[in-house]
Amino acid sequence: MNKMKIKLFGLGLSFLILSSCVSESDYKKLEGEKEDIERRLKETEQELSNLTYEYNLLIEEKRQAEIERNRIPYISEEQALRYIKDNYAFYDKDIKYRNVQLRRIADNSFKVSLEECTKKGPFSSDDFFWSSIVRTLTVYNNGKYNLKYDL
Repeated sequence: MNKMKIKLFGLGLSFLILSSCVSESDYKKLEGEKEDIERRLKETEQELSNLTYEYNLLIEEKRQAEIERNRIPYISEEQALRYIKDNYAFYDKDIKYRNVQLRRIADNSFKVSLEECTKKGPFSSDDFFWSSIVRTLTVYNNGKYNLKYDL
C-alpha cells in the first residue's frame, strides 16, 4: 500500500509539474511582448526627457523675456535733454526754460533743475520773470517718460 501511495504521489507531482509549464511557443510570445513593452518604455522615457528639456527651455525663455521687459533702460544725459526739450515743445508750449542742470538718481531717472518763464513777451529775458524749479524726469522701458514737478 505504501508503494501505491508513493506511485500515486509521484504521478500527481509529475502531473502538477507538467500542467504548470508554459509551452515554448507561448513562452516566446510572452518574451516578445516583454521586449516590446521594454522598448516602448525606453522610447517613452526618451520622449519624456525631450519634453522636459523643451519645457525647461521655454520656461527659461519666458523668464528672460520677463527680465528684459522689466529691465530699466540706461538714459544718457544727452537723451535726458532731448526728453526735456520734447516735453517743453509739446506739453508745456507756453513755458520757456533755460539753465538746465541734471543730477542722475537712477539709470532711467534724473533730477532736473532749471529756470522757467511763464510770460512770453519783450521782457521774458529779464531775471524778474524767471523762477527756479526742480522736476524729476523718469524714462520707462517702453520709451515713454514723465517730467513731474517736485513738491
